[in-house]
Amino acid sequence: RTWSNSEGHSEASLHPKDLAMPAETEDTEVLWGKTREELVNLLITQPISGWEGMSIHSLGEIIWSSLVFLRSYYMEEMCECYIVLSSFHLLILSVDRTKKAFVYEGLLPLAGMHLRETAISHTFEISGSMAESRLICCQNSADFNMWIQHLQHQIRTANAHCPVSPNNNIPFLVSQRRRDVKGMG
Repeated sequence: RTWSNSEGHSEASLHPKDLAMPAETEDTEVLWGKTREELVNLLITQPISGWEGMSIHSLGEIIWSSLVFLRSYYMEEMCECYIVLSSFHLLILSVDRTKKAFVYEGLLPLAGMHLRETAISHTFEISGSMAESRLICCQNSADFNMWIQHLQHQIRTANAHCPVSPNNNIPFLVSQRRRDVKGMG
């Protein structure tokens, strides 16, 4: 999928081309001839290339997932990704169609995340104080509505359980560093 970006990175200058994407339901083949449920099972049972550290099980329940097109503001083109929403994180995976595998691209905390619907069909923007803005284009209006509904709810929940306050963290880190330096001298 290609997007024109003739006037910088403003939303108004983004115009999708090649809008043909199949409709998706719960039992529809989503990717590699697999349904959404089968892909979730694949995520849990198969290793994800580039994933290090904690088990994917530690992210908690998988609330929603789907194949989307994602664009960071510094990128010219949208890239195909499979994104996975859990209780407190959004997992971003690129799709290796040759190997029929997922490749880890990033894990974004929902606490402090902002969600904004755009004027572009089936597209929303996510941003946060610790992450760059990203445009996410869903395959159809039903998938878009599910993402908006689930993300809004999970962001509220994450903010209630894990409030983000960078102003509170920075003094702690600075004062901790000062203590460490004073202790060395």
